[in-house]
Amino acid sequence: MACEWLFVRSADAVVATSPGHADVVARRYRVARPHLVRNIPIADGVTGLAQPSEPDVAVYVGGVAPNRGIEQMISALPLVDGLRLRVMGPVKEDYLPGLRRLAAELGVTDRLEFVAPVCSDDVLRSLRGAAFGVALFQPTCLSHRLVAPNKVFEYLTAGLPSLVSDLPFLRQFMEEHGIGCAVDADRPAAIAAGARMLLDPSTNRELRAAVAVAAQTVTWDNERTILERAYAQALERRA
Repeated sequence: MACEWLFVRSADAVVATSPGHADVVARRYRVARPHLVRNIPIADGVTGLAQPSEPDVAVYVGGVAPNRGIEQMISALPLVDGLRLRVMGPVKEDYLPGLRRLAAELGVTDRLEFVAPVCSDDVLRSLRGAAFGVALFQPTCLSHRLVAPNKVFEYLTAGLPSLVSDLPFLRQFMEEHGIGCAVDADRPAAIAAGARMLLDPSTNRELRAAVAVAAQTVTWDNERTILERAYAQALERRA
């Protein structure tokens, strides 16, 4: 924190990727609120699907690590008929056996799939067929409690509704745009209830329509403008 204080106080500009993180930095170090630039991917020009090509698949993309809600999502699989989980991203070899063991204990090994990471240009295309995306961060630290995860913006840009943790930014973002469901990410029963809602064909269509609308304004082009302005102001101060 001493290093953080030094760098934040001496910087010509500070940028944060989450509104919660920006608020904490401003309050903790008594500086102007950092510029908020969310990590929204660049759209690849391929529109989202009106209905999923794999309507029984939930997808998680990103680092496969503890406290990301992966165990809880696996634990919810037995409670949702036919639901499959695809986990895509880098995983440590010593962490993977525990996930496989949990799936075996719950009898859902055949409904859990691990996929190797793809290059950044292919992420959106690899997501599009799924019914919904998963971002069930556990509130184990301040960073997680205030997170605005990249994966939620990737799901949005790919045309997917989201099943997310009931955390401040995630809940507000889902409610503001009507694009998903926020649940108690520590309770498999609550996760399962949210998954069943998102799997309902009628609900899924409605959410995808809202996702398409939100994707018109939640774009990297808009975030880039904010970032360029932050750089310009920093250079003016330095000059």
